Amino acid sequence: FNQWKLPIVLTGSHSDSSLAQAMIKEVRQACVISLVGRTSLGELAAIFKQAQIVVSGDSGPMHVASGVGARLIALFGPTDPDLTGPRGLGETVILQHVPSGYTVPWYGKKFPGEGWLSQIQPEEVLEAIENKNWLKPPRTTPQVALFPQGSSSRFISHSKSDDDRHCEEPRPPEDGSAFFVAERGDVAISEGKTEIASP
Repeated sequence: FNQWKLPIVLTGSHSDSSLAQAMIKEVRQACVISLVGRTSLGELAAIFKQAQIVVSGDSGPMHVASGVGARLIALFGPTDPDLTGPRGLGETVILQHVPSGYTVPWYGKKFPGEGWLSQIQPEEVLEAIENKNWLKPPRTTPQVALFPQGSSSRFISHSKSDDDRHCEEPRPPEDGSAFFVAERGDVAISEGKTEIASP
């Protein structure tokens, strides 16, 4: 993703923190921002809506991404995408390997020794994205939205931390305002309302 100058944003619940940390440690060049355990469902939807592309396993967030119209690479294991696949507005590519001797949906307790989802390689995901020509350099430079302290709105603010890799250091405003850096517009999430400010 470094060649397209696009950051990788990780999302998930608090229970995904150790998995996110393991992934971040393997990243060599791309900018990685972890929002794992830091978003509400509404905020997650706003992030997906602005994302250049979303890669997700068969999960609730996958359906959220599809529902808000995100370009989606959906990774399936023992479930059947024809039965439980994404049905939203977004364009979707389904990736799935069904091991020999198994069928989907699989309700048995015994799983193949070679794994199921682990058969989908990162190179296969990237190839699917490139074939759809979804990854392009951003049309504009990242925008920085500044919001005064004490406002009634709740914002996802981000500054560089040890969890981030190869990201340019954002310069926080001197007055301590919250800020959020986005590639395709600024996402401000206030109480009961999501605002997308396009550059």
